[in-house]
Amino acid sequence: MTRSHENVRTSYGVRPMRTSTPPDGPPLTRRDLPALPARPVLDPALGIDEGALVRRGLAAGDWRAAKEALERATDPDARYWLLDLCAEQKGRPDWLDDWVAAEPDGALPLLVRGAHGVKWAWEARGPYQARYTGDDAMVVFQHRLVTAEDDLLRAASRDPNDPTPWACLLTSGRGLGVGVPELERRFTEVTVRHRWHVGAHGGMLMGTSRKWGGTHDLMFDFAREAASLAPAGSPIAGLLAAAHLEPYLFESKARMAAYLSHPEVRGELRWAAERSVLHPDAVPTLGTIHAHNHFAYCFAAGGDVQAAARHFAALGGRVAKQPWFMFTRFSSPARLYGRHRRAVRRRLPR
Repeated sequence: MTRSHENVRTSYGVRPMRTSTPPDGPPLTRRDLPALPARPVLDPALGIDEGALVRRGLAAGDWRAAKEALERATDPDARYWLLDLCAEQKGRPDWLDDWVAAEPDGALPLLVRGAHGVKWAWEARGPYQARYTGDDAMVVFQHRLVTAEDDLLRAASRDPNDPTPWACLLTSGRGLGVGVPELERRFTEVTVRHRWHVGAHGGMLMGTSRKWGGTHDLMFDFAREAASLAPAGSPIAGLLAAAHLEPYLFESKARMAAYLSHPEVRGELRWAAERSVLHPDAVPTLGTIHAHNHFAYCFAAGGDVQAAARHFAALGGRVAKQPWFMFTRFSSPARLYGRHRRAVRRRLPR
């Protein structure tokens, strides 16, 4: 039996905090969302030269470009993003140990090797739920996480003012099942150093989710409090878009669409978008790109064409891996992005 919107909503404990009405002004038309000149592609560097430079250097086994870029990054969120690009290298490349050996007293090479170790652990586990992961793979997963945590804790002790190791330790701790109280302690270690660290807020959101030992209510409470307290224009309120998607990762598209089209859910998503990436004080950053991608998916999947069009227009063709990857069953995020964008554009007035 198909559930009503109300039953779907209450079954996940979703209690929207506040809502927003549609924005004033004329509706967007197809001219406001021009067709892309080519099929969108997934670019981990998001078209940013610094990120592309790091990826090219590491692909050639040269860690020096990454070192220089990370040392230039004074903004903790940019530093965390560059670190993620370093960590995405498949396998266990030799340059990681070479860098540590070249700088035996440095914090940065340990930080990079530790962050890579976390990604390497997930490479062994795979992207699927734990019940679909074999026992041998789980042993490797746990071992790699423990090794990564050792590097990250040593990096934190060598550079005590850097929030980045603690942000990475949220992900490793989640995989090791340290529990929500320990994750909260690690999150505090980040926020006392950088209050509105975007990556750490995303990591803590996942740590409070039901699939990682929390609950849906705990996750929504965290997202709503962060969205309410963060400065206007901060991408932090984009956490609410991720939170609304989380309970429906393994549900049917029809059920998710019914949920996302519920007036209260749609209203809260509009409020979050207007408080964050659509706010007049918003400054384009890496965090806004990721938030726009989440909002675009939520509004497109929920049939809110005008709201979705605003986020697709802001993005152009910049595709972030998430949330698209989760809903392609781990295949082509860019293809799903393009399909939703074209569907939204077709429904806009000429």
